[in-house]
Amino acid sequence: MKTNPHLPRPTYDLSRLVLRVSWRVLTILPLFALTPLGNAATNVVDWGGDYVSVAANFPAAGRAIATNAGVVTWLYTNSLALSPSSGYTTPAGKSGRFFGAIENVGSNGVAMTFNQARILEAGGNDTIAVNSRVYNGTLTNRVSGLIFFEKLDFLNGMSNASQLAFGTNSAMSLAFTETGDSLFRMAVLNGSTWYLSSNALSSAGTLSISDAGAALWSVWDPTGAPLSAAPNSFSVLGTNFLDIQALGFSFSSVGVGSTRAGIVVSAFTASAMPFTAIPEPSTLGLAALASGLGLVLGRRRSA
Repeated sequence: MKTNPHLPRPTYDLSRLVLRVSWRVLTILPLFALTPLGNAATNVVDWGGDYVSVAANFPAAGRAIATNAGVVTWLYTNSLALSPSSGYTTPAGKSGRFFGAIENVGSNGVAMTFNQARILEAGGNDTIAVNSRVYNGTLTNRVSGLIFFEKLDFLNGMSNASQLAFGTNSAMSLAFTETGDSLFRMAVLNGSTWYLSSNALSSAGTLSISDAGAALWSVWDPTGAPLSAAPNSFSVLGTNFLDIQALGFSFSSVGVGSTRAGIVVSAFTASAMPFTAIPEPSTLGLAALASGLGLVLGRRRSA
């Protein structure tokens, strides 16, 4: 069918055209999928081995320490390491520097002090030890805290990854003994928010999570004094963590009278994987359609 040459050609408002195409592109951006790179998680933390020749204390100098009624808290910080500043050497291929917060709480407002907050020499299998002094009678004391390893120190080049997530086979493992009634959980800093795992262990042994992405977690704030209690409910899937900044573990140990509250950790490992934003096939199709429509309309306007 021929067009009437006497009829005016339709005109198109270029600004409206750009607005429509831009709107179409913006509506499909949320369809982009965050996809892990590679097929398996990479080991990013591996603590355990021969670090000291003699016991080395956690440094208290320069650290903010809060003292309340019966409570002594070495406050949370990610700028001053909890690991010893001298006499502590990281074995090849291992994690070394760690951060955290530790606390000692006594009953009836009785002031408590740490007996040990140090790395103990154990013939090539050194340990992280935090415990209280022994008290007579029925006084209850509790030692608790958080120990973590920052992304800046992650192994296998993962400190340079733009973003880290729990991917296929992302696992966490913690080997420990304890001197009181203890409870351990895994900890993750995603962005600026800390989470604790529903997975927990209350007796000496190994706490393991074989798939951290499928595990359930809950928000926790370790930055105050006294330290916050562990959450009671866990509903956040680990697959939601797309900006892992630190990995570690929390602990709490209770002792009564001559039973010392404390923990001894011999190994901690954790894995994660980098990811990038990759559009799904349906997203690519919509993007192509939006671009094509814009191109056709533009050509019709210039004709």
